[in-house]
Amino acid sequence: MAVRGEPYAGLNLDDDDDDYYDDPNSNSDHFSNSNPNKRNPEIRVINVFDSISTAKNRSVVRHGQLRYWKSWRQLALVLMGCLVLSLVVVWVYPSAEVQPASKPDGNPADHNDTPVVDNDPNTEHIPDDHIQYPSFAIQHPHFQILNAERIPEYGATSTLYRHLGTHAELLSITWDDPLSHDDEHVFSVTFRTPPADDTGTPHILEHSVLCGSRSYKTKSPFVDLLKGSLQTFLNAMTYPDRTTYVVSSRNGVDFGNLVRVYYDAVFHPRAVLDPNVLLQEGCHVEFDEDSKTDFSDAMKYSGVVFSEMRGVYSSPDSILDRKSYRAVFPDSIYRFDSGGDPAVIPQLTFEEYTAYYHKYYHPSNSRIYFSGNDDVTARLDVSHEYLQEFSLKLESRIASHIEYQPKNIKVPQSLRFPYAADSETSTHYYTLNWLLNDQPLSATQELALIVLDHLLLGTTSSILYKTLLESGLGTSITGGGLGDGLLQFTYSVGLKGVKQENLEKIEALVLTTLEGVKRDGFGAEAIESAVNTVEFQLREFSGGSNPRDVSFMLQTHTKWIYDVPPMEALKFEKPLAELKALLLKAPKSLFTSLVQQYLLSNNHRVSVELYPSSTYEEEQHGDEQKRLRDFAEKLSDSELRTVKQKSMELKTIQSTEDSPDAMATIPTLSITDLNPTNTEYPISVQENYNDEHITYITHELGFTSDTVYINYGVDVESIEFADVPILLLFQMLLMQTGIEGEYTDVELDQQIGIHTGGIRVSLLIESVHQESSPDGLIVAEGDYFTTRLFLRGKSFTRNVDDLTSLMHKILTKANLDSQSKALEILKKKISDMSQDITQSGHRYANSRLKARYSVWQYVNEHVGGITGYQELKKLLALVENDWGSVQQRLLDLRTKILEHRDGTILDVTGDTQVLQTVQSTINNFITTLPGDRKLEPYRRHLDGERPHLWATAARERMEQNTPILNECFVVQTQVQYVGKGGKLYDSKESYSGVVDVIAHFLQTGYYWETIRVLNNAYGAFMVYMPSDGLLNSLSYRDPNLLKTLDAYNNVPEELSRAVQNISSGNKQYVQTLTNAIIGTIGDIDGPGRTPEEKGWIALLRWMKGSTEERRQRYRDDILKTNIQDFLDLASRLANRSNSSDFSVAVVGSNDKCQEAIDAGMDLKLVPIE
Repeated sequence: MAVRGEPYAGLNLDDDDDDYYDDPNSNSDHFSNSNPNKRNPEIRVINVFDSISTAKNRSVVRHGQLRYWKSWRQLALVLMGCLVLSLVVVWVYPSAEVQPASKPDGNPADHNDTPVVDNDPNTEHIPDDHIQYPSFAIQHPHFQILNAERIPEYGATSTLYRHLGTHAELLSITWDDPLSHDDEHVFSVTFRTPPADDTGTPHILEHSVLCGSRSYKTKSPFVDLLKGSLQTFLNAMTYPDRTTYVVSSRNGVDFGNLVRVYYDAVFHPRAVLDPNVLLQEGCHVEFDEDSKTDFSDAMKYSGVVFSEMRGVYSSPDSILDRKSYRAVFPDSIYRFDSGGDPAVIPQLTFEEYTAYYHKYYHPSNSRIYFSGNDDVTARLDVSHEYLQEFSLKLESRIASHIEYQPKNIKVPQSLRFPYAADSETSTHYYTLNWLLNDQPLSATQELALIVLDHLLLGTTSSILYKTLLESGLGTSITGGGLGDGLLQFTYSVGLKGVKQENLEKIEALVLTTLEGVKRDGFGAEAIESAVNTVEFQLREFSGGSNPRDVSFMLQTHTKWIYDVPPMEALKFEKPLAELKALLLKAPKSLFTSLVQQYLLSNNHRVSVELYPSSTYEEEQHGDEQKRLRDFAEKLSDSELRTVKQKSMELKTIQSTEDSPDAMATIPTLSITDLNPTNTEYPISVQENYNDEHITYITHELGFTSDTVYINYGVDVESIEFADVPILLLFQMLLMQTGIEGEYTDVELDQQIGIHTGGIRVSLLIESVHQESSPDGLIVAEGDYFTTRLFLRGKSFTRNVDDLTSLMHKILTKANLDSQSKALEILKKKISDMSQDITQSGHRYANSRLKARYSVWQYVNEHVGGITGYQELKKLLALVENDWGSVQQRLLDLRTKILEHRDGTILDVTGDTQVLQTVQSTINNFITTLPGDRKLEPYRRHLDGERPHLWATAARERMEQNTPILNECFVVQTQVQYVGKGGKLYDSKESYSGVVDVIAHFLQTGYYWETIRVLNNAYGAFMVYMPSDGLLNSLSYRDPNLLKTLDAYNNVPEELSRAVQNISSGNKQYVQTLTNAIIGTIGDIDGPGRTPEEKGWIALLRWMKGSTEERRQRYRDDILKTNIQDFLDLASRLANRSNSSDFSVAVVGSNDKCQEAIDAGMDLKLVPIE
């Protein structure tokens, strides 16, 4: 089955400047017919450079269970038996024709599509002429072919191998059309890593393994690769039961380097030999630098994972996710937090840490993955090179087996936990949670549960979602619905923003709603809509927030990790056909029986409440101090001095540069390995198309699977700036209120699901290049920008008439008369933003910094930043108290933006056949678009001709709301998000791409080593916005504030030091400069893109006036960067960073911000309520 959701990219800054860094998701509102609440508590993904997060992936359970044994003798006998049996059974997948638990295969076509399974692993493998392998199944003397088949659903061929010496499994994927994947190569190694406690051992090892290895001897090859690789994905992820190390690149030489570094890292890490790695990445005791003798009062815990998890446990949403999920697994390994609890992490010892590594990090417990158009034999050769050093270790795989949690809760339970809040009157969080199965599910059962989840919670008009939100018992839905990414399925639903007196009503409402579903069933259109929506997602497989081919890899692991053939995770044709056949026979009873079986009759249910505590944060701090005092009291003075000495030694090691010999072990590229030109996507622009006063744009791409992507944008510049909050409410209402006289909100969602792959509405605000500088790299005046409201939809070509009709109706005839819906939407949005500020404060700090120096960036912050949050709260009060005036403003706004056609854009993406097929429909659609083309002659609408009409009013509000001063936005948290930045270049100055190189150099070098490694923040960035002339520095989940600002302030000195080293001929620094150039080009080129992304990127470039010549000039600047550029930037930063051109924005705790004020910093405290 296809990936249902993606890991949250906690460090995503949502940069606005797309001239050079193309972010197709910069305005990615949720599809209206996708689940608007998929928080997914089930799979907590911990990324080396991203946050602890959640990913909603498909899984299929393992068939059969192991028992617990009562004696070592009994265990020994069983292991001996297992060893014998393994030679015959354990390592052999069943034939694809006979799947366990009725698991379906794909749809075999001709002979070459039929799976081939070798069932005789007993002996050294010699290719056997009588076995008819498909032509794509490459044989190798050190690997046995277990399965070879085509996956027609995705145009892939797969061969599953087993290494003869270790029984490591290797899946090799090739594509029928490599160009459609933009020559992306993906490699991963995954180990099953069940946690045994809350020390976070799997997570800490995931970080540690990448800190040097036998052949790659620097302290962090991972970071060295970030500095100078063309990687499109370089990461590692810890799930509740597995750890995945994954890399991808579109450059063959680079990919080969990445594969070797990662292989060496996972099988020969420095971490298991050097205790300092655990201290750095996990947790260590640190002492106040000014402390002399009073050890206990001066101690504190520090460490990268420790700081990261403190941030996670500062978020009520994250706490709720963890408590809700773990509650239904009281006896399983899933009751532990593989990421680590900050209260328990310090207990991990080096002996336990290394024992865990040796137990699970063995080839026999590994799953290895390759995809791309590289040579398959070369994949197998390099894999054998690393695997041949190991022998079979059966116990590693047996020990990692995941046991089922029995459904043994016979009476539903309730649990309560505190969370840090400003006052005891703050609102509560509440979820109702089920464990759905303790036996394997068939693929058809799984798919049926996915469709049921969509029917219940998939859209804002789904019965359970709508009932809960419209009840007024809370402000926002939480829980995430179906958890389908691990061995067993779970279901979780609830509300946040709940008043105490409403808590008891939620469970009753959920159960009553489910009883109603059981009694009445779902309507035929609701079912058709849900099935079609899920089917479209399966066929499209867009990849979500990860590169598509990385998501493809992750999807295979949702079954493979439980010993089910990996490609079963991607076959959907047969279970989909079976589900449709079942619906024909019993359209009503199918889903009502699922509701009864898995929810209503299922007593393995736990409710979880988070209640507010104004003392909880202080209590946590007190508990931590007590643990430190207890630790100190157990040690003598000399032992305490030893601990302090080790802490100082760790600092010395961390601050010591890698030796030239160590650096020489890291593989590098050269400038000649780079593509000197940018990747361009096709675009054809026809202004005043057919004299209709419409700009018609097409993107003719390669094969798009009979899918058309349409972006319909109207100019909203004509409204008053004071009505921007009303515009936001208008945008949010369009998809959730139905169509006047035709569809209710429920019926509209059903029509979208039945006929399309989704429709969404987004407000686009982007700067544009002025007409006076068509090809020059000139800093834009912030008054020049574009504002358009886009409806973005997709469908198969057979449904394009329905798609365009629905888009037209949504924009022109959406109901705007529901005060209750407006209140519901605003409360949810405010609640979500409040939590987002706490969890992703770096983005809000970044937005605030930009808003102080650029008008168009202020408009963005006015919409989606701290100012936007405050404006929405004002609008909520207005809707509550004066709905009549708000409704009239909504109606007037729609009339205003639809009055004229000039500025309207219709953008269509597809392959040649798709564009030809839909052309007549597009022509008809254009004639029906609103706006009177006869009012005035067609005016070529280019936003760069003059300042935006909002500019004057926005500038006045900007000076009032975001003055240039240092601010701390106070939230309940144990970590900080520290930002400093501002104007590096003034308007009309020339800018250059070299700053991007230097920012990359600092972020992957000085910032990493100082802010992350030495000072234990989880991340630090330098973000350059060239067309605005802005340069911002930001930290993420940072235990510090002043230390981080000191690091920012020392950048000029660091650049000067780098220049001295480069000038002296220091080979290490000379290569570092080259690496920075290479890494910057890699960032710009990015991963392979989906057809939808390619069309949207090309459209954005055109709208912003970003020419191919301008983009190429920027790339050329990057490729020519030299040491003089470093000196020039150092001088400019020294002059500007301590002036009013730069300022500070922090999202953090009151204590840390007050500490900075007490130390003499001029900092304004702004509570976020």
